[in-house]
Amino acid sequence: MAIIKYLKAEHGFTHGYAGLIAFKAREVNEPSLDCDNFLDNQYKGSKAALKPLYDELYNVVKSIGDDVDISPRKTYFTIRRTKKIIIKPSTKDRLDVGLVLKGEPETDRLQSGKQFSGMMTHCVAVQSKSDINNEFKSWLKQAYESA
Repeated sequence: MAIIKYLKAEHGFTHGYAGLIAFKAREVNEPSLDCDNFLDNQYKGSKAALKPLYDELYNVVKSIGDDVDISPRKTYFTIRRTKKIIIKPSTKDRLDVGLVLKGEPETDRLQSGKQFSGMMTHCVAVQSKSDINNEFKSWLKQAYESA
């Protein structure tokens, strides 16, 4: 966070770009990230039942386009082109999916993405495979295409 704060304050970077630079700077001095270990840690114990939902979401995004980068974090995964889609196991029975859908109005299901610290404009809760319906897939596709 110190790197991000410095880049934003001293060089006027946006939060996203400062985060990318900070991540890349640290990546040089750290071992490569093992996606499987991150997945195992995020979806263990009370959150283990969410792993099939993560797999389904991942497959849906990959079916839209295969030019994405999977980037693990300690508590969530990002699927990136130039912008991100965030998949986060927020509770033991819910994944939160963060999307950038500028100009899209909020609905009961497509809510504000404020819990993602300004990185996402919207958030969709996914609690079952039935939540990964055509409406949700259209939002994923829109976020993917605008990235």
